[in-house]
Amino acid sequence: MTPSDSHPTAEAQVRAYFDQSLSTIVATAEDLRRMTGSIAGQAAENPCLLRQCPRHQRLLEVVDEAVAVLEATKGAFRSRQLAELRRRLEHFLAEERGLRAPPPGLT
Repeated sequence: MTPSDSHPTAEAQVRAYFDQSLSTIVATAEDLRRMTGSIAGQAAENPCLLRQCPRHQRLLEVVDEAVAVLEATKGAFRSRQLAELRRRLEHFLAEERGLRAPPPGLT
């Protein structure tokens, strides 16, 4: 047995590295496919669940601001319409964030 027989060649090492890397990539792709398949129903309703959507995030921030202004000024205007609008916006935010909205009339 020669010393070269006990040590793999550079080509064999590169091939082994490539094979291991390819196996990792395939396993990761399969995991991703399973994960997206499990949330497919949710994603069909809201495609932003699968990626960070900057427009959607900005919309939520603006609605948050509007709710804060309505809350801060509710004593100044005493408007049922503004109170109802605030509740509807809060409900919208809770739904979009996947939270359970408080029952109507508790806010």
